[in-house]
Amino acid sequence: MINDLTLPQFQKRWETGEGSYAVLVYTPFCGTCKLALRMLDIVSELHPNLDLYRMNVNHAPQWCEEWEIRSVPSLLIFQSGSLVRKEYALRSVEQLHTWFREIQPDKHQLKTRE
Repeated sequence: MINDLTLPQFQKRWETGEGSYAVLVYTPFCGTCKLALRMLDIVSELHPNLDLYRMNVNHAPQWCEEWEIRSVPSLLIFQSGSLVRKEYALRSVEQLHTWFREIQPDKHQLKTRE
């Protein structure tokens, strides 16, 4: 499940520096963002203990400037209070799964085509 994230909620989460989580920066009228949200929704089933959030770029322009968000969709992946990955191209569910396994190893494996 992907939860909406407000700026105050992000600040609180960032300050605690605990755990792993990902934030998708999006706009509601972006078709690619909608596709990214669908892929994240699928991957959330494989990573139920990973907190996934979405933040509307229109509600946090200063935050986007501070984090140097250059386009949407943008995926920011945090681990133990540090930004470990910033991605602008979300190509597949398998790719997202791989990135999330790097910060939160699990027993799930996606089958790849041979």
